[in-house]
Amino acid sequence: MKATAKLVFLFLLLFSSGVYALDIRFSGTGNVIVSGCKSRYIILPIEESVEECTAEIINGCIKKESFTVRLAKNNVDYFVPVLVRGGDVLNIISADDRLGDYICWKEVYESDTFDTSNKEIYRPVYHHSPLYGWMNDPNGMFYDPVNGLWHLYYQYNPYGSVWGNMTWGHSVSSDLIHWENKGRAINADAWGMIFSGSAVVDTANVSGFGRNAVIAMYTSAGKSQTQSISYSLDGGYTFIPYTNNPVLTDSNPDFRDPKLFYNRQRGLWSVILSCGQQVKFYSSKDFKHWTFDSSFGTGYGCHDGVWECPDLFELPVKGTKEKLWVLLVNINPGGVWGGSATQYFIGKYDGYKFTSIQKDVKWMDAGKDHYATVSFYGAPDGRTMAMAWMSNWQYANIVPTKQFRSQNSLVRDLGLYKDINGVYWLSVLPSKEYDKLSGEKLNKFESKVGSDGVVVSIKDAPSVFNLDLKNISAGKAKVELYNDDNDTIKFVYDFKASSFLLERGDQNVSADFAVKEFVYIPKIKQKYSDVSFDVFLDNCSLEIFETHGRMSSTNLIFPKKMYSHIRFTSDKGYFTANILQRAVNLK
Repeated sequence: MKATAKLVFLFLLLFSSGVYALDIRFSGTGNVIVSGCKSRYIILPIEESVEECTAEIINGCIKKESFTVRLAKNNVDYFVPVLVRGGDVLNIISADDRLGDYICWKEVYESDTFDTSNKEIYRPVYHHSPLYGWMNDPNGMFYDPVNGLWHLYYQYNPYGSVWGNMTWGHSVSSDLIHWENKGRAINADAWGMIFSGSAVVDTANVSGFGRNAVIAMYTSAGKSQTQSISYSLDGGYTFIPYTNNPVLTDSNPDFRDPKLFYNRQRGLWSVILSCGQQVKFYSSKDFKHWTFDSSFGTGYGCHDGVWECPDLFELPVKGTKEKLWVLLVNINPGGVWGGSATQYFIGKYDGYKFTSIQKDVKWMDAGKDHYATVSFYGAPDGRTMAMAWMSNWQYANIVPTKQFRSQNSLVRDLGLYKDINGVYWLSVLPSKEYDKLSGEKLNKFESKVGSDGVVVSIKDAPSVFNLDLKNISAGKAKVELYNDDNDTIKFVYDFKASSFLLERGDQNVSADFAVKEFVYIPKIKQKYSDVSFDVFLDNCSLEIFETHGRMSSTNLIFPKKMYSHIRFTSDKGYFTANILQRAVNLK
């Protein structure tokens, strides 16, 4: 008896005994039909290393959804739920004629619940991450002042922990620390998968969809990349696609990531989009009809990769009455430390055109894992607040988590300042909402440090640090976090050069994961040498902020267990190290 026939016989036997309710039928050599589910979900086993199958949810003669999935062939890495309703049939199609022999058919089951508790050791404690599945770019972020809620949408694959099946996932938070999953907000449609975009609130009802409708604009990724809109009349929880999508097209195949903003100079709405290795500006009075205004990019910045996820906003220059505009442009590849990163330009915007006052490249973050950075619409108190995807396309699909992949950075408060030479820079600080993260004191330490070094024991758990380095006669201060298994991440601060160098090994992820990141920290005082950092340590990330906002460094970490020691060393002479470690307050 052939293997497939044996398997069919086994399932018929199990079904007749009442062990399984699912009806699994093998049709030909590359087709399996799953029906008869009386529960909320069909739970599919996944194996990431195998080829994709196509799955279709069919009811009667209507195909409700189509997606790809990597069904377990030899081993089960994790499970994903497929929501089914009365009469839904799951149709699996594969190019592999041995589909019927997959171990998947021994492990698939139905259930009214799906366990999302997920106790993986790298699950972050106070950063946003998806309950399960894959996440990349943050999308459509806005603040709802009536309910005091932050809305975060994100690129989401609910059918596996690698990129694919792009939809908008949705989470909300009242404090930027605790996030509540709200499921999928916008699903793929006839125009394609749902790529990155933005959301705003139409308070004046210029769209005609309704006063205070939430308008989402995003890239529909089908045969080409076009721009579509959907609207929400319930505050951003459910969206209705506009019947005349797409609303904006272009001949460039890389035409995506619309970022909406209100154009005060002209009293209408504008959008900025990435288009190859430039950005384009358009304007509209109703979100439906768009007029091209200008483009920017030729001769400016880094062009070693595709420009993505642009953003534009105005900021005051600290200590002056001056205001300037900041254009964020994410690029992949081409980041100064390899892979993906965020560059920015400072300049002027007249409502039609952005003009940069700089030619050189400026990078927003001195870390390897800071990408797709965009700002929140409607942030309170006139603040400009941004969030990044904390990963890098060089290894995002293979980092050592299973049930979920990726997390977001802490939200940043952004500003502008001038250094001692009159050069403008973007300042980046953790948003003040994270002040409440600092809980009980775990360690307080102060010591004079020489070339022999000083070792401090720390609590091996997610925590928040303040680290002050005061120079006496040293040239450089080296700071190493490590554990008893010799997992190490370290950085060096050069007092004279005002520079920061972070070193991270491959941590058994990939050769691209290992990196040495060097960045100059702009001087704001002529004799500025001492430095202070705020350090946020979570289960798989380390974010370092210079306390004046002159630098941030965002990096993933995957130590076998959390760091338990810090070693301070001077290259010559002495400096003073002062460290305060606090527990994370999640109340």
